[in-house]
Amino acid sequence: MKFLMAINSLLRTLAGLAFVGLLVAVAYFGYTEYFARERAQLAMKAELDETKEKLAQTASELEERLKQVNALTEQVADLRSEVAEKQKQIERLQTAVRLLKVDRRVAYLDCLQLLPGDDQNPPRAKLRFVEMDAQGRPVGEPRLLEVVGDKVYVDALVVKFEDRFVEESDPLRAASLCLFQRIFGDRQSPAEGVRVDEEDRQPQVYRSGGVMTDFERELWRQFWDYARDEEKAKAAGIRAAHGQAVYLAMEPGTRYKITIRASDGLTLTREGAIPADMNGAL
Repeated sequence: MKFLMAINSLLRTLAGLAFVGLLVAVAYFGYTEYFARERAQLAMKAELDETKEKLAQTASELEERLKQVNALTEQVADLRSEVAEKQKQIERLQTAVRLLKVDRRVAYLDCLQLLPGDDQNPPRAKLRFVEMDAQGRPVGEPRLLEVVGDKVYVDALVVKFEDRFVEESDPLRAASLCLFQRIFGDRQSPAEGVRVDEEDRQPQVYRSGGVMTDFERELWRQFWDYARDEEKAKAAGIRAAHGQAVYLAMEPGTRYKITIRASDGLTLTREGAIPADMNGAL
């Protein structure tokens, strides 16, 4: 009996020890699992913090680069504006040089045929007009025209600006401008004559040979405004603007020289017979 009780007591002791061991094992497992999770969470937090720091650094670098790009964009815009302004200055200077060179314009008027009039019809003159450049080369194609009458008038306009514009190198007003207006006969009104330099257009002799710039278009549009509007002309610093007409009686087969000089005005002189190489038009 005592032996059985001893066995029973031993079994209870072993069971207690086993239970305690189980509790210890469960506690140990729970402990290690808890701290493992804590370590994992700490590691994840550290990794997240590091990622955030890298992102913040990247964002800062991107912001700095964006500032640099914006600065470069502004520099490019400034350079483009500067280049555009320089180009405009170049155009103004080139235009001023061309205007200064054309102080004197020369053209020829050939009397190809003179048709006599009668009681019902006035005489008519068939003419050819060709302008020459400084080297004596034709400017554009010769123009054939017909006027009513045997005396032919050539009308021109000279515009002179105040001296201060020469000092300022103003491209429009640094030089006097001389323009052919109309050619007409003594049996018709000037308004019925043939216009030479067209209004609102740049005379061919003042062109460079290339495409006319926006600046030049505006320049000549302004000029014709000055030519038409006396008050505007005064406000623009024009000290003298006057027309002049000269005339001669025409003789068939004869060439006449037309000269208009900004400092002198208009002249029309008899040159002699039409050159042989030009007689094909007769």
